[in-house]
Amino acid sequence: MQGQKNFVFWFEPIIDEAFTRVTGEISSIYSKDQHDEINLLLSSDGGCVSTGFAFYDFIRHILKPRINIFGLGEVGSMGVIVFLAATGKRYATPNMRLFLHEFSHHYKEEKFGPLEVQAHVQGVEKNTRAYAHIIAKASHGKLAIKKVRDMMRLNTYLHPKELVKYGLADAIL
Repeated sequence: MQGQKNFVFWFEPIIDEAFTRVTGEISSIYSKDQHDEINLLLSSDGGCVSTGFAFYDFIRHILKPRINIFGLGEVGSMGVIVFLAATGKRYATPNMRLFLHEFSHHYKEEKFGPLEVQAHVQGVEKNTRAYAHIIAKASHGKLAIKKVRDMMRLNTYLHPKELVKYGLADAIL
């Protein structure tokens, strides 16, 4: 990392406020020089599903900057999707761990009828499929979607050597 510039830091939950700040910083760097690499340092145990998917889509399908992502500490849940959004290299630090788990929906003391419960269950399943698909695609064929879903069911931690083995990280720093 010596000599590199254009650092952006995401050391907080995957929430709308962080998304706004981080994408603003990335957009600002990108607007000055579209050929410059951007380096995102990430440590987050997760957060909002829609925010994680929004970041992935923003980086991969809208702005398309050359962005390297460095995982530090724990990168879990929707932090995994942010980590996998890299369009450049994905780096794991020696003590990083990536955490996969099943999705759930948090209810804030709301009451739902049967159709609403069914709609929420379908939404969780769609998000789970999308999440597993992104991970499997990032592995370049080393992880099948079924294997990713099994790992999610088992609340799996992946350490740097496993991340490289499965194609989810390009290198360990």
